[in-house]
Amino acid sequence: MVRLRSTRHAIFRKPMAHQDFQHHGVINELDVWVKVPDGMLVPEEHRGKLLKLDKGLYGTKQGGRCWWKHFLQVMEGLDFHVSFYDDSFYHVQKEGETILVWIHVDDGVVLASSNSVMREFHTALESQLKTAWDANLHTIVGIKFDRPSPSRIVLSQPFLTQKITNKFTTNGTLPRNIPIKDKNSLTSSTTDEEVINPNGYLSVVGSLNYLAVATRPNLAFAVGFLARFAKSPTTRHWTVWNYSSGWRIELERDECLKGCLS
Repeated sequence: MVRLRSTRHAIFRKPMAHQDFQHHGVINELDVWVKVPDGMLVPEEHRGKLLKLDKGLYGTKQGGRCWWKHFLQVMEGLDFHVSFYDDSFYHVQKEGETILVWIHVDDGVVLASSNSVMREFHTALESQLKTAWDANLHTIVGIKFDRPSPSRIVLSQPFLTQKITNKFTTNGTLPRNIPIKDKNSLTSSTTDEEVINPNGYLSVVGSLNYLAVATRPNLAFAVGFLARFAKSPTTRHWTVWNYSSGWRIELERDECLKGCLS
């Protein structure tokens, strides 16, 4: 979603912004009372009483939904519509202007058709919610945004990429020009082959999958293909993975290929 919206705005040279909602965990329409946890020291005069929850905490099952319901109410009050396909995506069209908003918990990306309508939305939202607003989008959910020109946006995940390189490659890994051979004849393991570290194999595939989904669509085929053999990987499957990790190193050396959308 972030990649598609960024591409659209790069093509049409539209403004983008980042918003961080402050204290969203406090939102709660109900008074919540909880039993005193075991081990908590309670003064004699308050024993037998309950504790009132004054602040919603991260990790509670109902916390996220309470925040989403409140945010949805705010956005609908500003004439936004929630997407039928994605509850985290909001859009509005008014007098020829368009605003798109995507949120992840308390982080959000705002895309607008003009700077004036962006400022109007910022003012309207600030009247409803306290936000930290940045007119220049830098990072969100681990994705780094660079905009070297109005019509060009570069998306990358440098920290995750470096972590994968450090964890899953060695000094002997050879650089490759492509992530996987297009005529690879890899098949599932046979009964006489030794299964080697399936948990480690899953870790590799999972890490690369997050990279492919967010900023590296050219990794998608290789990751999907290798994932077929995650149940019982053998030496043959690990060899192909080593080939793909070599492409990872080669890509790191070419800064121009870092998720460039132009």
